[in-house]
Amino acid sequence: GKLMDEDELGGVCSFENWAHEAQLSGKMRVVNKSEVDNKTEALSKSGACKSNDSHVIALAQVSGARLLYTNDRALQQDFKDKRLIDKPRGAVYSSRHTTKNARISRRRLLQRQDLCASAV
Repeated sequence: GKLMDEDELGGVCSFENWAHEAQLSGKMRVVNKSEVDNKTEALSKSGACKSNDSHVIALAQVSGARLLYTNDRALQQDFKDKRLIDKPRGAVYSSRHTTKNARISRRRLLQRQDLCASAV
C-alpha cells in the first residue's frame, strides 16, 4: 500500500533494496493495494481512528499483522482498539520505556507467533 509508494519513504534506496530481497526470500509479502486503499478510505470516512494513520490500521486489517512497532501514542491507541484490530488483538512494541520489565515484555511480544500475519 502506501509504504510501497515512492512518496511515503521518499524513495529510500536502502528500503527498496531490502524490500526486494525480503520479498524474494519470503520474509515479506505484499498485500493487495486496492484492498488496503479501500479500507483506508472507509476508516478515514468513519472517523474510527484517533491517529492520522488509518493506512496502517487498514494494512493490519487486510494482512492480519498484529504486532506494530511505533512510539506514536495515537496510533498505539488505534492499534489496541478492539473495534479496529481483533482476533487476535493488536500488540505494540515501543522503545519509549527502557526498564528491565519493558525489555522482558518486548522480548515476549517478539516470541508470540499469533501476532504475525499468516502466509498466503
